[in-house]
Amino acid sequence: MRVLLLAAIAVLVVGCGDSETQGDGAPNGSAGCSRGTGGLILGEATEETIVTADGRTREYQRYVPSNYDASKPLRVILDSHGLGSTATQQRNLSGYLERAERDGAIVLWGQALGQPAVWQLLPGDAPDDIALVAALLDETEDRLCVDRSRIYASGMSMGGLFSSAIACSLNERVAAIVPVAGVAYPKTPCDGGRMVPIRAFHGDADFIVSFAGVEENVQSWATHQGCDPVPTETRIGSDVVHRVYNGCGAELELYVVEDGGHNWPGNQALIDALPGLEERIRVILGHITTDVDATALAWEFFDKHRLE
Repeated sequence: MRVLLLAAIAVLVVGCGDSETQGDGAPNGSAGCSRGTGGLILGEATEETIVTADGRTREYQRYVPSNYDASKPLRVILDSHGLGSTATQQRNLSGYLERAERDGAIVLWGQALGQPAVWQLLPGDAPDDIALVAALLDETEDRLCVDRSRIYASGMSMGGLFSSAIACSLNERVAAIVPVAGVAYPKTPCDGGRMVPIRAFHGDADFIVSFAGVEENVQSWATHQGCDPVPTETRIGSDVVHRVYNGCGAELELYVVEDGGHNWPGNQALIDALPGLEERIRVILGHITTDVDATALAWEFFDKHRLE
């Protein structure tokens, strides 16, 4: 039943050492900064493939902004889709493409395998999706001018769980993560790894990914980050409370949408669709807040953090 519900959602959304990172600092340019723009398609999402170490040919999408300059290192955003969804659906949902064009960034949308499509959260799983992400970063850094100190992960639902897993397994490569509607804490290999700043979003009435489970996982991250166990809470909207953990080795925040469902806060595509699909969307997804914009707040968080 849950798989069918998530598939319906996918259809609707179509159309540990010191880790403190700072927004200022010199870029760490990759090998691709010397390769020029020959053969690149700029200003539109392109369908790409990559062969991973296990011999699988994997599909993904890539966006390079129209004003790309091969001598100027750009940040990279890994944006992962939910269970049963697709790279295209996540691209339409998150709004990262539009921000990347405006502000300058490369965005990668991987495609999970299986029916329904599901991300494997631990290195060495079959298929090894952590190895896929590592390979995507290697290829992107080799072909494009990437600032290796500004690589970030985000995602919706199971994509949020996957971004959490990336923060554990690839903690020396990812500067910060923003999971939406899903936070995981894979105990192995998180324990003992570098601390990664996290800004998360979740609705407390989400009936697909349990809010209680997310709270438990955020608390595990708080222990991992060395935070004070009780966060401070600030109301920042009529239906949004911002929880900030203090005393951490790396920032940890959770935006709680009161009576919020399983969705991307401030998602304009769904909000625009409400006049025609209001009943169907609200039944399936639950309440969508307009008091915060997860995309804008994610970008703000990315701006604050880089690997030192």
